[in-house]
Amino acid sequence: MKTRLFKTLSLCFALLMLLVSCSKVPTMKMKDGVYVNKKTKTSYTHASACYRANEYVDNPVAKIEPKEGQEIILYSISGMDGKKWLCDENFLVYHAVGENPPALWEMTIREVFINKTVNASYTVQKITEASKIEKLIEIYQNGTSFSYDDITHADLSVKPNPKRYDIVFADTSLSYYLDYLQFEHEVQVWEEVSDPKNVESAYPGVEMTLETYKGETYAVYHFGKHIMYNRETGRCYPVDDVLAPYFTEEN
Repeated sequence: MKTRLFKTLSLCFALLMLLVSCSKVPTMKMKDGVYVNKKTKTSYTHASACYRANEYVDNPVAKIEPKEGQEIILYSISGMDGKKWLCDENFLVYHAVGENPPALWEMTIREVFINKTVNASYTVQKITEASKIEKLIEIYQNGTSFSYDDITHADLSVKPNPKRYDIVFADTSLSYYLDYLQFEHEVQVWEEVSDPKNVESAYPGVEMTLETYKGETYAVYHFGKHIMYNRETGRCYPVDDVLAPYFTEEN
């Protein structure tokens, strides 16, 4: 009984200390599109949601007071300049105005994790082979991409319903998150053509066939079943050659 009471009191004390520490940190409010820390004279903005901190120092340094909803507690990101790089409890990144997070191809990526979230996130595949990682980044930087909204099922009516994963490119302090989509059927993009005898490919290097549907001719582009997807930009990147070997029907 005493042990249980002691644990309860310890928890209450820890929560009290957290509330006290949070109350002492400066409050930032939105002004002209940025969050301003009046104490340090530093302004912050959101990084793209693709960026997540790997770890933060568990000591609040600031808080955001939104117009609506609960306040957001901010922490220094482990391994980065704590005055310029912050994150919230969900590891979403905020950075000082004038600083910019590195592009994916500017980061040092030695591991890629493919995670599935069902109540909690867990890793289903881990990629450490440098050539595979470099290929994924090359596709994202320079490869052919298409809009998710342009995906067309073969019968032109069925909405795609892929399996969804996170694909996480892990650097030392920051990770870069994209969606990884597995489709049951081949991903196709159909585009109507006016002259079937003179079709210029909209996606150079991608297999194209001509199909007729309800009397109209379409150029059909074939992108495979494995797609890397940036939900912010809506762009899709076919990655069958890299990721298909890591998965079986059971994944």
